[in-house]
Amino acid sequence: MITEEVISFRKDFWPDRFPVEAQFYQFGPFAPSCTLTTQRIFSAQELHAFQEELARRESTREWSFIAYYEPLTP
Repeated sequence: MITEEVISFRKDFWPDRFPVEAQFYQFGPFAPSCTLTTQRIFSAQELHAFQEELARRESTREWSFIAYYEPLTP
């Protein structure tokens, strides 16, 4: 069953409707452990904060961004 729809694969995406969900991998301290993670974002301010944290954590190879989704059930 599909419960969400991809709206962007770009990290610096600015939707006009909220909530959106960001999906990314979190890497563990020991390779190759990783966890698929989803974070629901409810406002432009939250999105901006998420994008700043994403940039920082990708630079240290803690996270790897996948896509933004629009949940079908808010």
